[in-house]
Amino acid sequence: MISFGKKIAAVLVALSCSFPFFSESSVSSSVEVGLGSGFVFYGSKSTRDFVDAVPGSKQFVANVNAAAYVPLADFVSAGIGFDTFIDGHWGDGDSIYLWDYSFQLGTRIYPGLAGLCLGIDYAIGRRTDFCDLSFGGERIDCVRNTGWGNGFIFGVAYDFAYGSGGIAPVVGFSWKHMPRGNASDNILSVSLKIKK
Repeated sequence: MISFGKKIAAVLVALSCSFPFFSESSVSSSVEVGLGSGFVFYGSKSTRDFVDAVPGSKQFVANVNAAAYVPLADFVSAGIGFDTFIDGHWGDGDSIYLWDYSFQLGTRIYPGLAGLCLGIDYAIGRRTDFCDLSFGGERIDCVRNTGWGNGFIFGVAYDFAYGSGGIAPVVGFSWKHMPRGNASDNILSVSLKIKK
């Protein structure tokens, strides 16, 4: 039996093979690179306890993403990209960094409200955690990886470049849902992208 994620990927591959049939679109192909911030809701208690190992810590949260889009029609584009989210905690010589990263395939739909667009992406990725902690006078360094998982990224954005050429910003909000074995991480982020 084929998993739901593989079915979605197969549909997206089939759509990408049909690009030549949509050559009448007045929207051109584009590339976006973005930087943002947000918040992670860790589904695993062990991960939450891991983050709490640096009490009273300072936090740094950054989201970096890049994607390329090819129009299927004036109101819909198919895209492929990369998304990464770094959640860093440090204080009193201790530090923990949780790095989520994924590859994505998806679509962007323009419902006809100027540059407003909706997106859904199938994502395959995992998380790598780094730590430098002290316990009982001893230093502990660790690197641990989750398994690879299939998830989704749902987004809404305003594309200032829609229907025009050149370089323009895209402001967006997204929710990334990534299963991690027995639990799932949920990442909310706001980002500013540059589209060309």
